[in-house]
Amino acid sequence: TGYNIQDAVSGSVYPVTGMVYLPNNTLIEFRVDYKDALIPYHEDIILSINDDEKLIIAEFPDGILDL
Repeated sequence: TGYNIQDAVSGSVYPVTGMVYLPNNTLIEFRVDYKDALIPYHEDIILSINDDEKLIIAEFPDGILDL
């Protein structure tokens, strides 16, 4: 935690609230308004991680914020 995740398309930034570790799948948990959302920690989605700025740049799948 302490990181933010940014949608590469819209530029919106959301605070990361945790990581969820499942067998064969790791998810990034982040806060959108008053609800939590999950996005897969996968090389096709995560474009870059800047540890100095504590920022994760991701290409959000369509509809991920609508769930």
